[in-house]
Amino acid sequence: MLSTRFKEALFCEQTEDVDQIRELLLEYDSNFKQLETIGFMARHLSINSLSTGPGGKILIKLLYNKKKDEISSFNLKIGDIVLLSKGSSNLKTCLSKLEIQGHVYKQNKDSITLLVDQDLEDTSELSDSNDFYFLIKTINEITYRKMFKTIEKLKKIEEDEYHDSLLLDILLNKIDKNTLKSQMNYSSYKDKGTSYINPLLNDSQKSAVHFALNNPISIIHGPFACGKTSTIVEILEQINCTPEHKGKVMVCGPSNVSVDTILEKVAKNGKIKSDQMVRIGNPTRIHGNATYSLDNKVNTGEEGSICKDIKSEINTLLKQSTKGNSKSKKNIAKPALKGKAKWNEIKLLRKDLNKRENKVVKDIIKRSKFIFATLHGSSNRQVLTMYDDEADQINDVNAVETLIIDEVSQSLEVQCWIPILDHLKKLKRIIFAGDNKQLPPTIKTLPSQVTKNKDESTFKVLNTTIFDRLEETYSNTFIAFLNTQYRMNEKIMEFPSNEMYNGEVISGDTNRDILLSDLNCDFLSLDEDEIFNEPLLWYDTQCDLSFMEDQKKDDSKPHKNDIFNSKSNINEVFIALKHIEKLIGIMHLQEEHIGIITPYQAQVQLMKHHINDKYPNIDIHTVDGFQGNEKECIILSLVRFNEQNELGFVKDERRLNVAITRAKRQLCVIGNLETFFISQQSNKFLKNWCKFIEAKGVIEYPEF
Repeated sequence: MLSTRFKEALFCEQTEDVDQIRELLLEYDSNFKQLETIGFMARHLSINSLSTGPGGKILIKLLYNKKKDEISSFNLKIGDIVLLSKGSSNLKTCLSKLEIQGHVYKQNKDSITLLVDQDLEDTSELSDSNDFYFLIKTINEITYRKMFKTIEKLKKIEEDEYHDSLLLDILLNKIDKNTLKSQMNYSSYKDKGTSYINPLLNDSQKSAVHFALNNPISIIHGPFACGKTSTIVEILEQINCTPEHKGKVMVCGPSNVSVDTILEKVAKNGKIKSDQMVRIGNPTRIHGNATYSLDNKVNTGEEGSICKDIKSEINTLLKQSTKGNSKSKKNIAKPALKGKAKWNEIKLLRKDLNKRENKVVKDIIKRSKFIFATLHGSSNRQVLTMYDDEADQINDVNAVETLIIDEVSQSLEVQCWIPILDHLKKLKRIIFAGDNKQLPPTIKTLPSQVTKNKDESTFKVLNTTIFDRLEETYSNTFIAFLNTQYRMNEKIMEFPSNEMYNGEVISGDTNRDILLSDLNCDFLSLDEDEIFNEPLLWYDTQCDLSFMEDQKKDDSKPHKNDIFNSKSNINEVFIALKHIEKLIGIMHLQEEHIGIITPYQAQVQLMKHHINDKYPNIDIHTVDGFQGNEKECIILSLVRFNEQNELGFVKDERRLNVAITRAKRQLCVIGNLETFFISQQSNKFLKNWCKFIEAKGVIEYPEF
């Protein structure tokens, strides 16, 4: 059964996650500064204030007490799950004293705010001394608990032989492919004479919209820049103006960015009223306009005025529970948690606040037709209030009828089952969207790391998405392929289209022949350097041993953690810098038009150090960090050049597919062409890529 496979694989993944963090912390036991640099710790913090956050939870504001030149080393991110404790000389001591768990709610250069999901009076007292505090990143146990709970739900459904759901029969592979095909609606959108809201949709997008709206399950396969988001937005707007679609629509994705990208485009179009849309999730993690966040609607609506008053009363009591100020070490604000009566009063007020907020939330959810949330956020208790009353459960209007899961190929399958099972009762339609030829789900368990009593099937279960499984079982029965890309020059597109998509991706008319020189042609003469008119450029480093990658001192010690395995190549940084100087100095290209991608975090840090000081507006990220982004010019630093011709995870086809499809007008690659061609770790994809570059690109041999 699926549930059994999921449970075993997820347990293995959780164990690996814990082990890697433990390995990291022990490696840097007393090197707190290094832990700060890699985004696992923040030190020298003092408690500034306590206040009320979403759902009556406690917010702890902490001030940095660092020197100005040290503040930049702070790298924790909003949403990180962290533990708060007093400072110590080593982690072994610290980890035995950890007191409070929460997640990073807000941060700036001077402070960080922690949202605590527990009663402070139930923890050991925060010190009244002048001790500093620190935060340390840990695993997100909440998400694992949610996934294990979903697996148990799935197990019960699998054991039920009499469930009456075509959706479940399909998802559980309980229906024959040929039988299913006979039930699917393959009629052309042209046959129905459908009127489309977006006049710029191409035929493949229109077909995908029509197919998705007329079938119980569909997969919109959207390769790079093929208008997947526009297609989803059209589906939402079609549902909005079609009276037959009475139920709610839930739009989910594995990340906040994936969800907010769709929400922003819907909001910009203005076809769906703002009171019909609600965004579930931490407002500080919402990318773009927070107008639609549930928290904002609760706080700004008339119904929320009483909630505001209660919050104000709680905050007054919390303020009274702190003394002093944080101007000096002798006057650091310290919560006085010894007044039991005062905390009991706060507790009662929080209970009242939760009750009133729940009512306001329930009303907002009921009024909203379109709900946007991450996969994990889709099962938020606030969302599930729509099913609280029996009357609500039988009312189609107050139930999710259509579920859309975007970026499904970056999601663990068990994550996708969270909204499916929580909203199954009235669910009539599931629309998956994504591209299984780009980034896979992020997993910690690798084939070489599975336990001795497990084989590589553990990794396969984690790495196989619901897109992959449905395609394997039912071929292209559910797939609507988007075939026209609107980002890049045709020469940049040609190789990934042929190699990853059987040559089915074509270029739109507006971008087929675009070049860098088109942007600022007034600055260039006819005999100018050909690099400005070349979409594919490769700086080949094979002729000079000085271009070999930098070897870490502890390379002999095997590590599972990418932080330890990370590679860098200083001379590739200098090549990138020279190319940038040409682009900006000769062509007057704007910094914002240039992006740098590299597979290794160590190379990212090296690039930022040498390049961002001079050109601060150039984006520099790993492949994963650049997913969904694009630039006029992309510089790709491959890093690998060593005596063993080892490639590591650079050979991953899907990651490379992402890396080489971010550029619009020029893809500039820096690396040892020979290494990627002759390495025993090389594959057909890499070898063919090298041949393609040699045949259709320009190869330069850099000198210093």
